Amino acid sequence: MNKRKTTGYKSAKVARKYGFYSGPSIYDSQYNTQLDRETLISVSRDLYKDNCIYQGVINRLCNYITNGLSIQARTSDQSWNQKAESLFNQWFKNPEIRNLYDGKKLLNLVVREMFITGDSTLIMLSNGKLQLIESEQVRAKKINESILYNDNGTPTYYNVCSYKNGSLTYTNSKQYPADKIIFVCDMDRPSTSRGVPLLQASFSQFYRINDILEAITNSMQLQSRLAVSITRQGGPEQTLAESTLEDGASDDDTEELSNRISYMDDAIIFSGEVGDEIKSIAHDIPNNNINDVLRLFLRFIGLPCGIPLEVILLDWTQSNYSQSKAVIEQFLATLDSFQNLLINSFFNKIWKWKMEEFIKDGKLPKNSEYDKLEIIKPGYQYMLDIEKEANGTAVQVEKGFKSYTDSLKSYGKEYVDVINQRQAEIQKAIEISQEMETKYSIKVPWTLFCGLGRDEIKPVPEGVKTNE
Repeated sequence: MNKRKTTGYKSAKVARKYGFYSGPSIYDSQYNTQLDRETLISVSRDLYKDNCIYQGVINRLCNYITNGLSIQARTSDQSWNQKAESLFNQWFKNPEIRNLYDGKKLLNLVVREMFITGDSTLIMLSNGKLQLIESEQVRAKKINESILYNDNGTPTYYNVCSYKNGSLTYTNSKQYPADKIIFVCDMDRPSTSRGVPLLQASFSQFYRINDILEAITNSMQLQSRLAVSITRQGGPEQTLAESTLEDGASDDDTEELSNRISYMDDAIIFSGEVGDEIKSIAHDIPNNNINDVLRLFLRFIGLPCGIPLEVILLDWTQSNYSQSKAVIEQFLATLDSFQNLLINSFFNKIWKWKMEEFIKDGKLPKNSEYDKLEIIKPGYQYMLDIEKEANGTAVQVEKGFKSYTDSLKSYGKEYVDVINQRQAEIQKAIEISQEMETKYSIKVPWTLFCGLGRDEIKPVPEGVKTNE
């Protein structure tokens, strides 16, 4: 019996008895992280390079989290807000020191680095640019001095080392004060200051899936070969005499009957004596349920990061509307959690930094509320059934469960922008309708030109003016 499988309080007794765990834990998370983190990062980077499923899950999460985020100033001065947003958006088009990425791509890389390594670090440079560094670069010669803290455990300095000839130079690290660092990390313990790869708990599942897929591939390759049996008097000996040695082999490498079975690109040939026969051993590996097994493993992969199987595979064929809706709601809660982490660790700090710079340079007037902002999150309205979704939103607004502003935000829209745009559309639609009625003496509903109705065009009754 596997002693590790013992559950409940009894498991603790068994674990101590057989030495599975030392317990109680006498080390903080910093100690454990220092021992294992660099190895976990190496495994994670290799998986991202070589495993299409791992890379796909990470990339899809990054895209869902970062695409469509927009920033809005929220001071009481509307003209100041517009000016501040304009300056920030202009800077965000090219915020990175190497001039390689715009702000959206940079944000995507920040999240990707956090998911792959556990944390992501940017330096706020004196020239107003950002420098994104790899997680491994936050390192000192002594690993426990990579980040320095005060007595309260608050980071005070970050040691950053650089690459030289392809290798990190720990001995020449440079210290940056914490107020010049943007550090994005989803910490898993109160005592830690560094993160670990998001999917590290699922690493074993990725390798298991690789093994299963390799087994399936090998089985299909074997089954696709042409199997031929040649039986003749002295078959093995004649086959040996007629065969040629493989490259690098010698006569001593072959035994008398070593060539009874020959493997070719498209065939397997068995050479035997008259009366010899080949019998295959029936097996069910991989069995007929392999698709269900793979789907189960893929579902396990998404558990640590809250991404459902349907989103991993982009396959909803085995889910009904209610189930799909529940899955999406849970997934949106996951995205919301990561977006809040970005807002607190990335956007708030960058916005305050740039506003202070713009005010100092005279590009913006002073404003005591300069650090007030709101991040408009993108709308993830999966239209599993467009009519049900639309009716559901309308009922929520009508019954007061959701405001019109909130419903627009769920689609990534800003109330003021929508109202202004809708007003312009309606005014233009009315003008077009009046022009057509005057020209053709036919009643033309203005709602046709702004998507608000499906009225049919009707002749104007006698005695009624067209502008009525």
